[in-house]
Amino acid sequence: PADGYTIGAMGDSMLTLLPHLQSQVHYDPLGDFAPVSLVASITSVLVVHPAVPATSIEQLVAFAKSRPESLDFASGGMGSQQHVAMELFSSATGVHLHHVPFRGPAQAVMEVVSGRIPVMFVALSIAQPFIL
Repeated sequence: PADGYTIGAMGDSMLTLLPHLQSQVHYDPLGDFAPVSLVASITSVLVVHPAVPATSIEQLVAFAKSRPESLDFASGGMGSQQHVAMELFSSATGVHLHHVPFRGPAQAVMEVVSGRIPVMFVALSIAQPFIL
């Protein structure tokens, strides 16, 4: 029970995504929590392996549309921020990409860096060492 002395820190996935991805959650994301402060904000970037012949969003969309559902994208797992970001991108642009989930964003980034997976959204802080 709420005692006024308990505080928690959580990522936005627990509050905003999980209730939409699972049929039953044992909390009300709007009614059971009261925000106190924004602690951090993370910038995400769309990264594309250099083997993909696209240097702009427009070129990537055209390339993906020319190969419906044959272009893979990596994420840190089902329902992760990377997964949802790419699904929103797909919805906004009308491209259909194939989701390849990994156990976390670090593993997913390594797959993009190696060229096994061509594209993903990821935190800038994770991707920056690999951006040329």
